[in-house]
Amino acid sequence: MTRPHSEDETLSAPAPAADEAQSRLWAMLLHLSMLGGCFIPLAGFLAPIVIWRIKRDELPQIDAHGRAAANWILSSALYGALFLVLFYVSLFFSIGGLLWLPILSVAWLICAVWMILPVIAGIRAHQGHAWRYPLAIPFFRQTSTAQDL
Repeated sequence: MTRPHSEDETLSAPAPAADEAQSRLWAMLLHLSMLGGCFIPLAGFLAPIVIWRIKRDELPQIDAHGRAAANWILSSALYGALFLVLFYVSLFFSIGGLLWLPILSVAWLICAVWMILPVIAGIRAHQGHAWRYPLAIPFFRQTSTAQDL
């Protein structure tokens, strides 16, 4: 004979598998939200940080993804600023104005990489793996609980 479930039992904490699925989903969204900057200025920088800060206490696995994303955001901003300085210096010192052409080609390559890496990180996050962005400076060190980075 089965006994009826009380209301307290049905409203208990979600199963660990549900937490894992939710962590993977939010981790994927955290990485893919960096592409929001293509549509809304500064959204690509702010959205991942906001998701990380809001969800890291609720879903501890998000912390490693948020640190990796924040490191990439800060690193790419630094690289972009350095590139901009190099671009203007090359314009100022170029003879005949042809030095800016290879630099502009590199800029297109950097933009493509900036768009591809969050997609790769989002796919890896959805598979349950944390991913370290290549060339990201570790401004935020990974904690001892962060695995697979």
